[in-house]
Amino acid sequence: MSASRTAAGRPGGELTGDARPATGVGSEAHGPDGLGPEVTTCPDPLDGQVRGRPGGCASRRRLLAGVGATGAIVLSGCATYDSSAPAAGGGGNTGGGDGTAAGSDAASGGQVLARAADVPVGGGTILADAGVVITQPQEGTFKGFSATCTHQGCAVAEVSDGTINCPCHGSKFSVADGSVVGGPAPRSLDPRDLVVEGSDIRLA
Repeated sequence: MSASRTAAGRPGGELTGDARPATGVGSEAHGPDGLGPEVTTCPDPLDGQVRGRPGGCASRRRLLAGVGATGAIVLSGCATYDSSAPAAGGGGNTGGGDGTAAGSDAASGGQVLARAADVPVGGGTILADAGVVITQPQEGTFKGFSATCTHQGCAVAEVSDGTINCPCHGSKFSVADGSVVGGPAPRSLDPRDLVVEGSDIRLA
């Protein structure tokens, strides 16, 4: 009997006992059950894999994962830099002025809303453009409130008889503290802080 073996998949051919399968792309070896070829390949570099890595091939997925991680670090660094380093010539505060560089009104506490003489004692003045009501419940005592009714958001329209009055549903608020004294409003008017400087009344 011949000592040669028949090559798998090549009828009539012979493979000597000391011959070894060629290595490389598409090399074949019998599977563990001996019934058919088991293909073990290392794909060509042009197919998205890289040879020469100890223990096997480096996949494109792993390479891209590494690149993605590096990119994330760079973007984070840029974001951190942008948030902590203001542009040249600009201030570090981007949320609004600090009251020191916007003119004398801002430095003194804000926009002048009214003169003290414009606000009657026991009554008040509605400043629709500013959305503020200023009252003087007692002489020399000034109070500030939002001009928006807390019921359904209507603008109050009148100050009389010691109350701030909403025309929409009849809510009434005290000139002394903005509390509800009549109507369906569920709560007091929101307060507005004021500063009185001489005869000028400003927002704080």
